[in-house]
Amino acid sequence: MASMSVSTNRKGEPRYRVRVRIKGVYASKTGRNKREVERWARKTEDRADLNTMTPETQATVRTVAEMIDRYCKQVLPYKALNTQFSQQGQLMFWKSEIGGMSLADATTPVIAKRKALLAPRGNATINCYLAALQHCFAMAIKEWQWCEINPVRDVWRLPQPAARVRMLSAAERSRLMFYCRMAPCSLLETIVVVALSTGPRKSEVRNIKIEDYNHVTGRVVLDQTKNGDRRTVRLFGEARKRMAALYEARKPGQVYFFPSPRDPSRPVDFRYSWEMSLESAEIPNFCFHDLRHSAASYLAEQGATLADIKEILGHKTIQTTQKYTHLTESHTAALVQKMNLSIF
Repeated sequence: MASMSVSTNRKGEPRYRVRVRIKGVYASKTGRNKREVERWARKTEDRADLNTMTPETQATVRTVAEMIDRYCKQVLPYKALNTQFSQQGQLMFWKSEIGGMSLADATTPVIAKRKALLAPRGNATINCYLAALQHCFAMAIKEWQWCEINPVRDVWRLPQPAARVRMLSAAERSRLMFYCRMAPCSLLETIVVVALSTGPRKSEVRNIKIEDYNHVTGRVVLDQTKNGDRRTVRLFGEARKRMAALYEARKPGQVYFFPSPRDPSRPVDFRYSWEMSLESAEIPNFCFHDLRHSAASYLAEQGATLADIKEILGHKTIQTTQKYTHLTESHTAALVQKMNLSIF
């Protein structure tokens, strides 16, 4: 129970002081506005009551918005930057749709109904929205003990197509490089050369910093990877020559290898130049990530195994690399042939 006392300052104005006892410890607040001080006391007592409630009871009081806010503050910052960016947007969708509901009211049918609003997006993207919310509820259950049921777990996931593998033909690669050279973004050609040479993701190549490059060995440390792990790649040939030239031409205080011309403190946004180059080169059904697939195919052509491709591309598991199995068939066939010739 809160207790309040009144005093006056030197000007004779009233000052209200309220004390709240929580588990034997007193908390207090002083202010000029009586209602504001009383509101603080009620809120503090309510919060103390929440901490003694069972998860089943808390689920009727805690809201989805409260859960998402805590998740964004305590969990999301520890994820990779790209994951933070995408999941922040996904969680804001759920907050706008069901944020005002209590955790108990956010049932499986309620979430399934909101899932339908995501329909214009692809199946894989919709499943990512569900996965982000499911992990929120998982934290609320296991660590915060705000509820006992994860309603997202029983929401049906949409079928996803087989992993897409689109690679550049030799003719397409030649046309693409020509039009990248003509693009408004003068850095685009070098970005594409690096992407084809080492197979980094778009975010990884954009965020290469000057300090990440060793001009003596040609090594580049990729810090902002999808998996959150640091990865090192070696540059050779044309890619190394171009990066060395950019390194020599760097400006004092420059942070990124590929800085934005408008704001050098940020990496360049080359989306417009990239799309224009694809259109001019008449290359359909192709995105920047497909340069990564192309790099994998070039490695396979040189006899790289799936384990080699996994290591170079930075896949966490070999299952992710399995989509390149058909590229290494000639290499494995040659090994089988060699083995047969040696034993028969």
